[in-house]
Amino acid sequence: MTEYWSNNDRGYRLRLWIDQTGQSTAENYSNIRVRLALLNTTTTFAEYNCNAYVDLAGQRLNWSGRPSMLSYNQTIMLIDQTIRVNHDSDGKKTFGLMAHFNGSGGYSPGTLTVGSSTFRCTDIARASSISDMTGTLGSAMTININRKDSSFTHTVKYNFGALSGTIATGVGTSVSWTPPLNLATAMPKKTSDWGNITVDTYNGSNKIGSATCRLTL
Repeated sequence: MTEYWSNNDRGYRLRLWIDQTGQSTAENYSNIRVRLALLNTTTTFAEYNCNAYVDLAGQRLNWSGRPSMLSYNQTIMLIDQTIRVNHDSDGKKTFGLMAHFNGSGGYSPGTLTVGSSTFRCTDIARASSISDMTGTLGSAMTININRKDSSFTHTVKYNFGALSGTIATGVGTSVSWTPPLNLATAMPKKTSDWGNITVDTYNGSNKIGSATCRLTL
């Protein structure tokens, strides 16, 4: 939780809380809880027309009403909403925010503003990952994939010298593959050499990233 404060007008202040309450790895978004409260100290008022809003991540949350603060050191919750904030394609998201309150003269608060600030969401892992591996020509091996979300699928490919191809599509967390003997033509006069395995990660039909590891044969 991160909190932000406004200026002080005769003891009145705004307090803004921003909480990241959840995330969707598959859909690449965070749930953000937004709470805005009005606080006083020793100034009171009753039933003045007031309005407030919070701007964040391209969205505006509005409030209006005729509140009363009849006691000292009181807190009135104006806004308490949870919104969805979409992350960028790399899984990162930092968004700007500010809040504003207007009273209507008299004993009510004047203008209170939480100045422009930023909030950074926890990064969401996107592309699945793989580790370097060793295999033998003509012998079956298993390619294991560290999948970030159970809904992701993968296309697995190889590149060995001038030779390349697709091993499998629609893969979950592993696939069995037998390196073909013709890969030997890519390493003349050598008993061992290395190439690459590439895993493309998909959420439905959308490609969201790739990872490459070394394959030693």
